[in-house]
Amino acid sequence: MLKSQLFRGDTRLQAAADSNPGHIVPGDRGEHVKKIQLALNQLDNAGLNPDGIYGQKTANAVLAYKQKRGIINHTYQNEADNIVGIMTMKALDEELPPAGDDGGGEVAFVGMSASGVCEVEGAKKGSGPQQTQQPSAKTLIAIPLLEPKVRIVIAAATFKLNSADQFVKSNEKLVIPTGPFQANARSAVKLLIDVFSLDKHKNPRPGFENIRRVFFNMNVALNRSFETDPLIAPLLFVPNTLVSQEKVAFAYTSAGGAFLKSSKTKLKGLGVPADRIYICDALMKENELFQISTMVHELAHFVSGQPILISHDHGVPKGGQFLKGAKDKLDKITPEAKLRSPEHYAFFAMIAGFKRLDTD
Repeated sequence: MLKSQLFRGDTRLQAAADSNPGHIVPGDRGEHVKKIQLALNQLDNAGLNPDGIYGQKTANAVLAYKQKRGIINHTYQNEADNIVGIMTMKALDEELPPAGDDGGGEVAFVGMSASGVCEVEGAKKGSGPQQTQQPSAKTLIAIPLLEPKVRIVIAAATFKLNSADQFVKSNEKLVIPTGPFQANARSAVKLLIDVFSLDKHKNPRPGFENIRRVFFNMNVALNRSFETDPLIAPLLFVPNTLVSQEKVAFAYTSAGGAFLKSSKTKLKGLGVPADRIYICDALMKENELFQISTMVHELAHFVSGQPILISHDHGVPKGGQFLKGAKDKLDKITPEAKLRSPEHYAFFAMIAGFKRLDTD
């Protein structure tokens, strides 16, 4: 039985995992193919368009996935092929995040602490029931005022990506365009190079597509209209009400919260719903630019998983905060890791939207 969040309950994928006649092959079409494409994007940074069509690019990505992991049925072959069969389904399913418990499961949460460290937290033994508090009036007032500015910087980031689109080519080094009437494109490509080091990728196009997809996912999550149709909270950004978190965090959420299937899922050890982003009173003591950046950072965690895992694994430092003077440290991580760094998405958005913000 398939156990991953992405695959569980899909009868076509289950058939492929159970028997040889159920193999998924080039030419197939459907939602089951789309899920395989999403899985390959998540696990191998494949950069596929999840259109549900098992074309040549998908076949190549399947082959590459199997070659990397040595998935070969030695009873009849000597090398990997581009078919998704029993062995491939098992490997994909085991690598993907497991499904949440629809009966009220718990997930780890990710919090940006007042010390500048963003890390996965868990339940503390003997913590008991959480003591609650009434959020400050300042937090209650500020969140509705800050959310439109989060939207502004995400829209600005999207505009930058659209401006750069035609200049990011497959299997060609990314360079800043020249010539007349290219000011927007030059600015956009330069920002991709400065923040994500996309010029260091031999094939920059898949990384670019992942960046663009993350910002698209942020936008639809803000509008509570996620295409995977989870039960998104009516309000995405909400005030923190837990005393324990107020002492340690600026903000917190669940990694991949936008993809949770059940409104009953809770943050581990906290007991509050995992389908929203919590803003602490402590964040209100910071300047507005940092407040917006922190909200985008947590939003990047919130949409983690499709197409790419955004976390503090893969060499991404737990301490981030470009706006707190840590840019040199973050610049030292690999270009591949930058694609998975929530702080790089936040910084890209902040630079893209800075001139459009009416900040204090």
